[in-house]
Amino acid sequence: MAAITKLINLYFSDRLREIDYFREHPAEVQERQFRYLLANGAKTEFGRDLGMKGIATQQQFRDRIPIYDYETISEFIDRTRRGERHVLWPEEAKWFAKSSGTTGSKSKYIPVTLAGMRKSHMRGPKDIMALYCHLYPKTSVVNGKMLTLGGSKRIEREGDNMMSGDLSAILIENTPAIANILRIPDKKTALIPDFDEKVRLISEQSTRQDVRSFTGVPSWNLVMLNRVLEYTGKENILEIWPHMELFVHGGMDFRPYQAQYRKIIPSPDMHYMETYNASEGFFAIAEEPGRQEMLLMLDYGTYYEFLPTDRLGDPTAAVPLEGVQTGVNYAMIITNCNGLWRYMIGDTVQFVSTSPYTIRITGRTKHYINAFGEEIVIDNAESAMHDACTATGAEVAEYTVAPVYMEGRSKGAHEWVVEFRTPPASLPKFTQAVDEGLKRVNSDYEAKRFKDTTLTEPKITVVPAGTFEHWLRAHGKVGGARTRFRASTTTGPMPKSSSGPPRRRGQKRSLRYTATGPKPDSDRSAPPQRHENDTKTMYIAISGNIGSGKTSLTEMLTDRLGGTALFEETGNPYIADFYEDMNRWAFNFQVYFLGCRMKQGLQIKETKGYVIQDRTIYEDAHIFAGNLHEMGLMSSRDFNTYMKIFDLSANLIPTPDLLIYLRGGYPRSSARFSSAAAATR
Repeated sequence: MAAITKLINLYFSDRLREIDYFREHPAEVQERQFRYLLANGAKTEFGRDLGMKGIATQQQFRDRIPIYDYETISEFIDRTRRGERHVLWPEEAKWFAKSSGTTGSKSKYIPVTLAGMRKSHMRGPKDIMALYCHLYPKTSVVNGKMLTLGGSKRIEREGDNMMSGDLSAILIENTPAIANILRIPDKKTALIPDFDEKVRLISEQSTRQDVRSFTGVPSWNLVMLNRVLEYTGKENILEIWPHMELFVHGGMDFRPYQAQYRKIIPSPDMHYMETYNASEGFFAIAEEPGRQEMLLMLDYGTYYEFLPTDRLGDPTAAVPLEGVQTGVNYAMIITNCNGLWRYMIGDTVQFVSTSPYTIRITGRTKHYINAFGEEIVIDNAESAMHDACTATGAEVAEYTVAPVYMEGRSKGAHEWVVEFRTPPASLPKFTQAVDEGLKRVNSDYEAKRFKDTTLTEPKITVVPAGTFEHWLRAHGKVGGARTRFRASTTTGPMPKSSSGPPRRRGQKRSLRYTATGPKPDSDRSAPPQRHENDTKTMYIAISGNIGSGKTSLTEMLTDRLGGTALFEETGNPYIADFYEDMNRWAFNFQVYFLGCRMKQGLQIKETKGYVIQDRTIYEDAHIFAGNLHEMGLMSSRDFNTYMKIFDLSANLIPTPDLLIYLRGGYPRSSARFSSAAAATR
């Protein structure tokens, strides 16, 4: 055993005894967490309003404190973000983990307190190392570096003393300096929001280092590792990092990615360790690499409750840890030292064991299909996809699924949009395997499929390689590291006019690839079909003033034609400065948009099939920049420089094959814009 591993095991020996203790005495440890949280809650305005000081038992706590989700607790979080103290927790909350939620809010801001960092977020990684080194006493993982990809949302200042950003960015910012000795890339690189630039620098910095482990979301790490292979020209990762042995992952089901990782890291000594870490807290760790079930960490400053998913509308059905049963789908409710009180985080879990308490993530409370009473959750979908890949030798890069609703005399179905890395030998066999896989794990689905009673066989729609990444890139989602979300999710329940987008953990806008009704009988009314071997790009541009319906038409055409949508960039970092001082920031503001249009134009050159773009580079130059110049808000010197950049850019990117101009009168467009702005607020 290496000397450093002996020292680490000695250092963690007390902690391993604590883990053993809560495995054997879960109710006692949870009661202790409950008392700690209750005492602190009584010191807050939230706790005083709800009479926490008078609560003596867990049952009284459940009776008196309602269950919250982000929408209902956000008013308290917003007050905390504005600098009010002791609203949710009796210490200043300086940090807020920002994510695109799967709830009705555009962004969620989850408070991350110092207590939350110390007791939960920072303790999790230490326990991973403690458990791994204990399980593998001869490991050399600590003799090398750990590669951390990091998130895609930069740290942003909120007022005088508050800051928000991706959870991983917050943790990197607060990690003790000594940890940076063992981790790459450097902090500056890890916090770069541009995914492509970050991966380029990681490739340059890391290939000469002795990397022995890495951590993060499987999908984006796979992209990174493939880029590293391209950069070095090597066949597999072991040619670059021969001592690689551990990947600590979370955020999505790892099963669809297993074969791809084993191909590029062909080592029998490579271990994959799953974790359950979210913006709200660190909750569970797989005790053994390769196991899907994870040990629920009971002493992380979190008190757990669980609500059966078939009784989501009945808060009285929530039970403490000792009330759960194996094999039942539960929505997880947490109370923790980040100032979240009886907070339903949106994940669903099943208990694999109650001695000790081990769980596996089965999906999301709002991510499932129940259009026909079939109740397909994420875990069902992942399992069926795994079965189909095993049966046909296929490798799936990404997928999404949504219902095709009944219309007239037609029956319902599910349509799967799949991007293959390795296509199946037989698509009909793949389809059949998906169908049989769902029947195997979901009796409700099996009943609806019996003799095609309600549901017909699934429909598989294959899209070209890169489709999902193009969609994510167009929506600013590349490199997102929201670690609780699944890469490939089902969506539901949905109204008839909606269908399932290809999503990463936390996306709000739908790119509708999936049909929402039966296919038309007439070929004349059916959309033109593009096949994987098509080489032509059909570039359609949508133009028009604000509120004319450009985004809606872009989505409709994408749905109809099965193409790639490119939406207008919404995250201009100069926007606040621009509206404060237009004369000073007009040039910067417009050049940023010009760069985004240029990037989209280069993407269009590489995309086959239909591309539908919401607003083009030409409006940026001839309308927005031109008007700023005419109004005296952009100097002639800046405008001339801008137009030189525009002329160069316009000559390097394709022009639209079809431009659709939407003419909207001022009253109607203004009303639509005001309505959309109110909805956003």
